[in-house]
Amino acid sequence: MTDPADEPIRVAPYDSEWPARFNRERDLLHRAIGPWALGGIHHVGSTAVPGLDAKPIIDLLVGVEDLEVSRACFEPLADLGYLYDPYLADEMHWFCKPDPSRRTHHLHLVPHDSPRYRDELAFRDHLRESSEKARDYAELKHRLAARFEHDREGYTDAKADFIQRTLREAEAAGNEALIRRFYDELWNRWQLGLADELVSDALRFRGSLGSVSEGREDFKRYVEVVRAAFPDWHNRVDEMLAVDDRVVTRMTWSGTHRGVLGAIEPTGAHVEYSGAAFFRLSGGLIEEAWVVGDTQELWQALGLLSPSATHG
Repeated sequence: MTDPADEPIRVAPYDSEWPARFNRERDLLHRAIGPWALGGIHHVGSTAVPGLDAKPIIDLLVGVEDLEVSRACFEPLADLGYLYDPYLADEMHWFCKPDPSRRTHHLHLVPHDSPRYRDELAFRDHLRESSEKARDYAELKHRLAARFEHDREGYTDAKADFIQRTLREAEAAGNEALIRRFYDELWNRWQLGLADELVSDALRFRGSLGSVSEGREDFKRYVEVVRAAFPDWHNRVDEMLAVDDRVVTRMTWSGTHRGVLGAIEPTGAHVEYSGAAFFRLSGGLIEEAWVVGDTQELWQALGLLSPSATHG
C-alpha cells in the first residue's frame, strides 16, 4: 500500500559510518531509557551486517521486560524525536525517527524473552556469519526495492520467506554448535557445569548404556556415573545432521574401565563402540536426547558376553 507521506525505499551500498551512527544513538537511548533496557540495546537489521547493502536507516532493538511496563519509555523517546506507530503492537513497540518521510532510525522495544527478540538477533548473526547468505539477501533487496519503491508493506512481506528460511538455517546451525559443545566440552572435558547452560531442567535423556535420566540433575548424576567408571571416556562425533529443532549424530564412544559400573568391578579393559544420538531442542536447550549404541563389544570387553554369544 502506498502512503504519499512515506519515504521511498532506497537500498544503498554499505557505509562504514553506520556502526558509529548506532553507537551514538545507543548512548542517547541508554541515558534516556536505560533502566528499561534489561536485554540491552542492539544494532540489528541490514546496517548491522558489515558489507551488506541496506536502506540507510539504523535499526535498534531494545530488550524490555514486557510491553506494558515499557510504555513508560514513550515520553523520553518522544523527547529524542522518536514517533510511535502501533505496528505489530502485540509483539513490540515500534518507533521511527524523525518521521516517516525522512527516516534515520527505527527502534523496536521487544520483550527480551520473546521469539521476536531472539529472531531479530539470530537473523543478524547468521548474516554476519554467512557472506553467501548476506549476498543473497542484498540481491533480493535490490530487486524488491525496484519493485516496491513506494510500498513498504509489500517490500516487507516479499522478504518474509527469505527471512523465515534464514531463521530455520540459523536455528539448525545454532543447535549443531550446541550439540558439539555438549560432547566436546561437557562430556569430553567433564565440564558438568555446562549442563545448566545447555540442557533443559525438564530434560529426558536415554544414554547409550540404557539408563534413562529425568531432568537436568538426574542427567548430571548419570554423567558422574560414567566418569567414575571410565575417567578417560571420549565421545567422537563422526557425522551430524541438524534440521530445524532436531539434531542427529553418528557416534563412536571409547574409554578404559577403571571404576565400578553398577555391579561390575573395574576390569582395566579398553572399550569402543558405535551408535547414534537423536536430539530435540527448544529455546537453545536440549529438551530430549535418545542415544542408542551397539554395546555388544562393550559388554564383551567387560566379560558379560562371550564372543560366541554375539554370533549365530
